[in-house]
Amino acid sequence: MRCDAVVDVVRPPRAAKIAAGSVFGAAAALLCVAPVWMAEPCVLTPTAISIVIALGPAYTVLTRKPVCRRCGLEITKIVHAS
Repeated sequence: MRCDAVVDVVRPPRAAKIAAGSVFGAAAALLCVAPVWMAEPCVLTPTAISIVIALGPAYTVLTRKPVCRRCGLEITKIVHAS
């Protein structure tokens, strides 16, 4: 059952989106300097693994849609009440 009343939505905070974007930036930087780091695999391997593990939650934060505060369903279209 969907809420028919005008309700508040829950959105991820802007800082979370910025932090998630920085994880993707770190992954891109890792790819750019990987040939240099190949000389020292004991630094590259843990760094690469930690960035790859962080990509899953970061992608979830970036693609999360707003949800209704009352019923918890995803809001596909936001209509601004006037």
